[in-house]
Amino acid sequence: MRVRRIIPVFALLAFGVAAGQDPHSVDLTLSPLVSNPAEFIGRKIPPTGCTEISDGGSADGIVQAEDGEPRDIVVEIVKLKSPEVVAGKELEAQVRLQNSSKHPIRIPWSTDPTIIDNPRDPEHLEWETATFQFVLSNEDDDEVNLKSSTGWLYGSKAKEGTELTLQPRDSITAAVRIKFEDRAPIEPGPLKSGDWQLSAEWVQIGKSWQVRDCRSWNRNFLYQEFYRQKNPPVTVRVVPNPPAPDAIAPK
Repeated sequence: MRVRRIIPVFALLAFGVAAGQDPHSVDLTLSPLVSNPAEFIGRKIPPTGCTEISDGGSADGIVQAEDGEPRDIVVEIVKLKSPEVVAGKELEAQVRLQNSSKHPIRIPWSTDPTIIDNPRDPEHLEWETATFQFVLSNEDDDEVNLKSSTGWLYGSKAKEGTELTLQPRDSITAAVRIKFEDRAPIEPGPLKSGDWQLSAEWVQIGKSWQVRDCRSWNRNFLYQEFYRQKNPPVTVRVVPNPPAPDAIAPK
C-alpha cells in the first residue's frame, strides 16, 4: 500500500482479540465505541525530560493499493432482529463483509484496544482500526447517517493474531448494534416514520501516535479509496417511539 495526500489539521484524536468461536466471526456489540483509545493513551507516562505530554497536531492521508486498483468488497446486513424499528432505539443485527476482489485484503481483527501498545517503542504507536457504519435512505432521496452503537476492531503488525487476511471470496460476519437516530440532524427530532432502505458500510483507518518534544502527534490514513464497496440494502419500517406511560396525560 502507499499513502498520499497528507493534509495537516490541528486536533488530538482519541481509544482488541476476542473473536467468537467461529474464527471468522466477531461480536462488536461489546467492544469500545471509539477508534482512538484516548483513555489508554492518556495514562501513558511522559518520556524522560517531559513533565507532561501536551497536544500537538494531526494529519489525514489516503491509503491506496500499490497497483492503484481499488479492492472490491461487499458489505451487507444478513440478519436483522426485526424489520420494524423504533425511532431512537437500538436494534441488533448481523453484518457480513466479503472480499469480492481478486486480491487478498488485510483487516484489523481484535476487540482489545490495549493491543496498540508497543513496549519496544512506547512513544510511537501504529495500529489499524475498523468498524461498520449504517445509512438510511428512502424514495424521497433522504439520507441519514445513523449514530454508532457498534464497536471498533483493532490490529497491529507488532501483535500476532490481531489482523486477519481475507483471500478472494473469503468473508467475515459481525454482531452489531444499530441506533436509529440521526448522527448529525439538520433539525432536532426523531426519524421520519415509514419505509427506509438500510445499508451497512465498512470503515477502516490506519492510525499512528507519536511523542516528539513532549507533544503528541496523530496521523489518520483513510481507506476510502482503497476499497470499492457494494452495499446492498434491506428494507426496514421506522415507527415512532411511543411516549412513556407517565408522559400520557390522563383523560
